Amino acid sequence: MDTALQVYDADDLCGVSCIADGPDAWFAEAVLDHGGRLEVVVPAEEYRVGLVDRLIAVWDGQPARGYGGTADVVAYARSTGVPVEVVWPDGATRDQK
Repeated sequence: MDTALQVYDADDLCGVSCIADGPDAWFAEAVLDHGGRLEVVVPAEEYRVGLVDRLIAVWDGQPARGYGGTADVVAYARSTGVPVEVVWPDGATRDQK
């Protein structure tokens, strides 16, 4: 995840996350560690994707567990032409805390 964020200038980096436990929180922490800003939103794929120029999805490639999960957000972004980069930390598991 850190590698994916290194290409962005901290002053221009604004992460959008619902900061749910797990990958959403990992992403939020990585954005802040890189010096970027964080915008916290209510989970809803259309709302989150509508705010971004590019989607960096912290995703294991598995189906969503419920409406608005990462799989749904990635699919929606791709369907609307938003560039998507999928990252998954080495050794991470979906239910890791």
